[in-house]
Amino acid sequence: MCFTESKFLHSFFKFLNQEKINYLILRNYQSLPTTVQGTDIDILVDESYNLKFKDKLIKLVSQINYKYWKGYKKNYEIYHMIFVPNQLYNPQDVIRIDFIKNKITWFGMKLMDSKNLWEHKFFHNNLHCLDIPMSITLAILNGLLFAGHVKDKYYEEYDQLGSSEKELVQNYIANTLNESPETIKEEIKNRKFRKIRFRFIKAQRFPFLKIMFGVFSWLHTFFTRFISPPGDFIALVGPDGSGKSTLAEMIKKNCKRIYPGITYFHLFPKLKIFRYFDKKSFKRWENRHQSGSSESALRKKEFGFMASFIRLIYLWLRYTSGYFFEVILKTRKGHLVLSDRWCFDIIFDPGSKGIQLQQWIRKMVFYLIPKPSANLVLIGKPEVFAARKDDLTVEDIQEQITTMKIFFSGSKQSKLIRTDQNPEESFKETLNFLVNRE
Repeated sequence: MCFTESKFLHSFFKFLNQEKINYLILRNYQSLPTTVQGTDIDILVDESYNLKFKDKLIKLVSQINYKYWKGYKKNYEIYHMIFVPNQLYNPQDVIRIDFIKNKITWFGMKLMDSKNLWEHKFFHNNLHCLDIPMSITLAILNGLLFAGHVKDKYYEEYDQLGSSEKELVQNYIANTLNESPETIKEEIKNRKFRKIRFRFIKAQRFPFLKIMFGVFSWLHTFFTRFISPPGDFIALVGPDGSGKSTLAEMIKKNCKRIYPGITYFHLFPKLKIFRYFDKKSFKRWENRHQSGSSESALRKKEFGFMASFIRLIYLWLRYTSGYFFEVILKTRKGHLVLSDRWCFDIIFDPGSKGIQLQQWIRKMVFYLIPKPSANLVLIGKPEVFAARKDDLTVEDIQEQITTMKIFFSGSKQSKLIRTDQNPEESFKETLNFLVNRE
């Protein structure tokens, strides 16, 4: 029996009512309980959200052929829970819910009084929802303070309000900032709020103590998620022509419900500090291709020891800095980070990086580079890969595939995916591995 998104949502909201849980859907309620309009559901809950509630919820989803896949504290009082079907065929059936525990704050300072939110409750399809004016107010304040800007759709929704509803939004934001409604009206009209964070802090009582508490809470969350990131860092490993880019695009397109963000890059993140070297590297690669030699011959070209060693150390620096300054920052937010190859070419295809050193030297540096949480190893018939991209000979591709199979054999965090088949089949295998590690 396969349960869909719609059946999960109906069961979930029925459960909230039966358990007499006080809840309020903050936005994007229009399509509920049939489907999730956005990528997740934001729900305000009171003290009834506790360990007992979570245990009951996890038990409920297990009865409807779903499972609790992952959960973590997102920031401050926001708890993120992700539920997936036991048999996941369609990523759209994944449900992500943000439970906001009766408090909406920014660095310890109250963004909106929860009493006001509960007072603006109305019913839509028998669900407890926040009315549109207060939902827009929350979206504007939340966007300005957390992201520094407001999405155009919220301004457009504000423009469609009646005069009395617009006045309510203006008054609430004005009270929050301790300013006149006319000032706020003008800023909404011009889509521009000046020094909003400074003004918000200035309007607070005892802001220093609140900020100290907020910073402590932020640091605790940051280091907890730094040590054990809730996101995934996955390397796509395979010879040229194995379909790494194609598979990555399918993941990016179809897995937005599973992860709040997906990032894909070739080899390592392109940090600005290395922009000059990236240009030089690209120029060098162009010159190699314009030399008239085949890609296979170029990769077997003689490279001096010193030049190879310098390139190897440079690669170590790029991978390590990219990991700590971009990869870990995204995975701690629950994002999925995909790398085409990552550092595995140092072992499987050193010639592509202009490196010709003994294997023990390459392995020594390779093991000093932070590794992905999982690897998707793309294999298949060498003839198929060679036909897609004629950079390498069939023999070269076969040698790489054989080496990869030996290297990753026995690794529970690595999955061999055949990509000489229908791309949809390859994606199904990938999806199952992402969720179940099988």
